Amino acid sequence: EIIPEIQSLSHVYYIASARRDLAEIPDMPWPDSYCPSNPESYKVMFDITDEYLDVLKCKRVHIGHDEYRAGAFCPLCKGKDEGELYAGDVLKIYDHLKAKGIEVWMWGDHFVDSHNRFGRAWSEGSVVSYEKPDTASARDIVAAAKADIHITNWSGERGDETFKSLGWTFAIGNFSGRREKDWPARVQRSGLVGAEVSSWCALDDFEMGKMNIPEAAFSINLLWSSHYPPKEDALNETALLMPIVRGMLAPKPPASTHATPMRFTVIDIQSACNSPAKG
Repeated sequence: EIIPEIQSLSHVYYIASARRDLAEIPDMPWPDSYCPSNPESYKVMFDITDEYLDVLKCKRVHIGHDEYRAGAFCPLCKGKDEGELYAGDVLKIYDHLKAKGIEVWMWGDHFVDSHNRFGRAWSEGSVVSYEKPDTASARDIVAAAKADIHITNWSGERGDETFKSLGWTFAIGNFSGRREKDWPARVQRSGLVGAEVSSWCALDDFEMGKMNIPEAAFSINLLWSSHYPPKEDALNETALLMPIVRGMLAPKPPASTHATPMRFTVIDIQSACNSPAKG
């Protein structure tokens, strides 16, 4: 099953850069938020969302909303409560998807104390530099709406405690099984329903094989099994599986593994070793 992440409100460069008339800060080099007070923003957002639904025929959608940075800057939003703007955007998109029978997921960092819930100074070089919005009121607004939104939590056990207390279904986001110190007990304490492994690398064989496939293979054992071998043993087993797994996923399997009949030839390269540089 494909569950698309359709970034909404935050990280929406694909909208705000192309339609700067909708951007919260239109003169930024890479505007990453649309104006949630402009009805035109939702005409564009829902048009894109509906196209995803039409193409993918999906049952669930992740609506993003992590790392919201540009809140209440434009003339339409300035002076408004940033938490209300954030929660209002979440609920507008939730209602749109719910009416179509789609289950809604989103990132939960702006609902977690000491993560992104309270505004503070933020800078990322020349790309973005501004005050993070204070979304403190958003959590109570969304909770009061009784919206059955599902959360991907990348705020650690602080997030686990928050979402368990709210009664919200949640999974771990950006999961790294190798970093878990007490996995079975964390599951029991929190009641989480699963996890997902994220990727920020290029979608090619080398990057995926080096960074993501080993992490996913290791993490899958934690998620889908009750057998938890010592970490070093599990990492060694993961390493042994990599040639097979990468071969299965590679667009062009190595020729040496598909030769008929299988032949191996030993080549003496001693004469080329430690040769002086040419030229």
